[in-house]
Amino acid sequence: MKRLIIFLLLVSYFVSSSVFAGNKDFNFRRFTAADGLSSNTVRAILQDKRGYVWFGTDEGLNRYDGTGGKIYQYTTQTTHGLGCNYISALYEGEDELWVGTGEGLYLYAYDTNTFSFFEKQTSKGKQITTAVNDIKKDKEDNLWLATSGQGVFKYNRQMDKLEQYEFTACVGFVPGLCIDNENWVWAVTNQGDRYIYKLNKAENKFEPFELKYEEKRYKSPSIVAFEDTEHNLWLGTWGDGLQKIDRYIRGEKRSVSICGRSENE
Repeated sequence: MKRLIIFLLLVSYFVSSSVFAGNKDFNFRRFTAADGLSSNTVRAILQDKRGYVWFGTDEGLNRYDGTGGKIYQYTTQTTHGLGCNYISALYEGEDELWVGTGEGLYLYAYDTNTFSFFEKQTSKGKQITTAVNDIKKDKEDNLWLATSGQGVFKYNRQMDKLEQYEFTACVGFVPGLCIDNENWVWAVTNQGDRYIYKLNKAENKFEPFELKYEEKRYKSPSIVAFEDTEHNLWLGTWGDGLQKIDRYIRGEKRSVSICGRSENE
């Protein structure tokens, strides 16, 4: 999984850089724990509007300001810090940083340099207590959170309301989310026998998005999803390569490209 994420990040960086830089040579520098990083495993990266670059690692949250860094880790010496060092997702709000950890969600306040646990509960009394794998915002200002073991949560910030979608078919394990150009919400997983889900807004539930391959050996156990500028849905899978889906083809067939090879269902 870590190799795939690193690969996708590198592809995105080099492709975008080559468009603007032409034939300019690339400069590559490797940062490790020897340079002050809290861990050599980095699971989330974000640059905020203040210019800080944040790195979520297995051993804490790292902030880099261009000249130096600061590490935030769990400690018993304060009640306003992180409660877990495993940092798996990052999202920048208006005046706060949302930090997904291995044990729920934390909010970082810039003005006080403190963290607070996201204690909001659903109408059934459920809190986010498991690993938060991904955080996305839709066009209606709702936050969507993918978790390991609790499915997907939707947080309506205007109404201060938390809602859970359990995803029992995949034991609640949802590695990634995608909000497409038309504001549809997609969730992907590599567990169970259905891997791609799309939110049915009319019924307020996630439904499997069916893909039938000519060759049975192909599946889509996915850990990350992304929509490109041509509105194709890209899936990074667990063991089945990189897949591109043209989801706008109607009828019984959808066009699926697998590792550069085109498949018609």
